[in-house]
Amino acid sequence: LIFAQGQQTSDSLREALHTAQLLIEREAPGVYPVSLEPGTMVWKAMSTSHQLKDFYPDLKDPEFKTDSALWHRRYSTNDHSRWTLAQPFSLIGHNGEVNSIRSMREASRDLKRYLRITQKILLRGGSDSGDLDRMVKLFHSRGVPLAETLRRISQPAFDDIKHLPKPVRDYHSAVRRAIGPLSAVEGPAGIVAMDDRQVIAVLDGMGLRPMRVIETNRGFAIIASEVGAPAIPFAIIKRVHQLGAGEMVLIENGKILYPGEADKAIVGASGFNYKELAGTKMLSLPNASD
Repeated sequence: LIFAQGQQTSDSLREALHTAQLLIEREAPGVYPVSLEPGTMVWKAMSTSHQLKDFYPDLKDPEFKTDSALWHRRYSTNDHSRWTLAQPFSLIGHNGEVNSIRSMREASRDLKRYLRITQKILLRGGSDSGDLDRMVKLFHSRGVPLAETLRRISQPAFDDIKHLPKPVRDYHSAVRRAIGPLSAVEGPAGIVAMDDRQVIAVLDGMGLRPMRVIETNRGFAIIASEVGAPAIPFAIIKRVHQLGAGEMVLIENGKILYPGEADKAIVGASGFNYKELAGTKMLSLPNASD
């Protein structure tokens, strides 16, 4: 149990809880806080899907309701199975690999020093998915909306960015200048994420993982790697969309924003001064041997 005194805004509470999580992990290395994310709950188990409700009886309670849920089921193939690495994590579920994880880990350590965080921010023996979640949480806990965080770290391929509207092009250019390798998730990677405000799905710039959005005329939507998981009667399907390379879909305030719309909304609401940074001329430094 964590006891706190006083009042916090939602953003400052998120940062305070993130700091508390890092302190717990430092002082009690055998303890793993599953989330400490305000507004959401996470259930983990090394089990089959049908066994999950037996681990957590509240999932069988008809009075236990939510307006959104993230469910992830996979068999781990590139690390030893451990409960801490079971998905979903605090904010994301990830299908695929992050082949740029080494450079992203190094860049996250530089960012940690810049933010003057003294605790370890990555998982001890973490997987690429687990550490990606930690990087997302680092930005999100500092006030960056979840959708914008995912857009910052998972950009379209450079050649695809050239065909986007100028504000979006400038945004991506400024982000690359600001955070370098942290903006370069290279998969194949399909990422879904959720907090108490937004649900997001995004593909990395390679687009080699399937991700489909099924919108119904009953007021709900399903994002999954395959159509039919779960089965939806054809008569209630309003729209089916398959994400392409580097594309994102955002659900917020009961509305689905498809690729293009999602980017426009993220860039338009961003507090990041991307126009100035994108328009600043970069100077080439002379070669040290010259």
